[in-house]
Amino acid sequence: KGNGGLTINVSNVRFHDKGGRSCNGGMQGQLVAVNLGSGKIEWRVPLGSLEDEYGPGAKGMGAASLGPTLATGGGLVFAAASDDRFYAYDSRRGRLLWQTRMPASSDAGPMTFMGKDGRQYVVIAAGGPGKSGTLRAIRITRQGKVVKEVDLYDIISHGDRINDIRLENG
Repeated sequence: KGNGGLTINVSNVRFHDKGGRSCNGGMQGQLVAVNLGSGKIEWRVPLGSLEDEYGPGAKGMGAASLGPTLATGGGLVFAAASDDRFYAYDSRRGRLLWQTRMPASSDAGPMTFMGKDGRQYVVIAAGGPGKSGTLRAIRITRQGKVVKEVDLYDIISHGDRINDIRLENG
């Protein structure tokens, strides 16, 4: 229909050898801290991991990242990579402090806000080039437990409001 019957298919493809090493060699994703006063690189670390996808040969290569990072005044740097994980690093040394697996990767940048309880929160939209598709699986948690998983695509495209849930603190 339209477009003379032509269709477009876009995807991300990684070419690798049998050991999981990228055919274009080298790092696939890094998080790099630059001292803006001196212009010198303070630290660099692999961002993400392709080991789940390609095995031990991909160790230390990092994974592509399409979204921006978020640096906080409290010394944290938040970043996501195409390995479906969300990371927190120490901004002074580049040490990985925390990571969590998301239902999909993220092309979006992390955001932060102050809750009514006075605590600072970080959120990120998961839904990039991954098996789950864009905005297909959004998990709503309360006190560390998943209380609902919502398919935002169905809500937007079909008006499906069966999964409405009241947002609450905590």
